[in-house]
Amino acid sequence: VSNGNVDANLDGQINDRAQQVGDPHLDDPTAATWFNTAAFVQNKAVTGVAVDGNTPRNSLEGPGYRVVDLAVSRSFRLPRKIKLTFRGEATNAFNVVNLGLPGANVPSGATSTTFGVIRTANAMRRVQLGVRLTF
Repeated sequence: VSNGNVDANLDGQINDRAQQVGDPHLDDPTAATWFNTAAFVQNKAVTGVAVDGNTPRNSLEGPGYRVVDLAVSRSFRLPRKIKLTFRGEATNAFNVVNLGLPGANVPSGATSTTFGVIRTANAMRRVQLGVRLTF
């Protein structure tokens, strides 16, 4: 979980870790609330004092990713060394919803519409059919 756009530890980078003040895990996470956003607060930059956040690296898990890709093809020999091939391919054949990662930048003061919210998903099922004639 990132500290937003604040360089609280004075290292010249704005990807500092936030301060964890509670349990971020939820029993039933949804895309609208993937983790407990009240468990994190933004570190405040103090003049001349470096402040590091206590959130461990990779402390939260995103949604799982499952996909099955299939391909089926069949070739037929025709007279005069001609070959006809039919091919069907499907990516994410079972059309499983694979959600993206939640927003992880702690807002400063005002509420955020992206913090802890999943707003993206990976590609849905795609089917492709093809015919090839070789002579």
